[in-house]
Amino acid sequence: MKNLTYLFSAVILLVVLTTIGCKKDDDPGLSEEEQQLEALAGTWVATTVNDGVQDRQDYDGFTLTINKELTYSTAAGPDLLPMPEAGAFVFGANVKSSIVIDPTDANIPATYSIASDGSTLTISFTYTGSGFENTRTNSVNGSWTFNFAKQ
Repeated sequence: MKNLTYLFSAVILLVVLTTIGCKKDDDPGLSEEEQQLEALAGTWVATTVNDGVQDRQDYDGFTLTINKELTYSTAAGPDLLPMPEAGAFVFGANVKSSIVIDPTDANIPATYSIASDGSTLTISFTYTGSGFENTRTNSVNGSWTFNFAKQ
């Protein structure tokens, strides 16, 4: 009987220790949007830019800098851009593949993809607006595809 009491006490102690040791994980990790921002954030250098008709040679050295605050800026591009030089963006319905560039003004829906190793980014959108300051509309209208390498 004494051995049974010791065994029963040991089982209860084991159950209590197991329950205490299995605490709930309070940190659920990064949200899907935060994961995508981690992957997108940084400076990207254009490797090819196509306006739907031809590869554009006037984008040599063009960079896109994406910040974790859902903002972006561009540098070293031509005077004629199919999007504002800087502004905000938001994620679209599918966080892993869609964004809206400058949602309050230009409101340009775009798709994007990031290589699994995070080294390349592709952004595609169609621009058919009236143009931005210092742009000629017929020079920026089209189905644009920007391919970038992470700097």
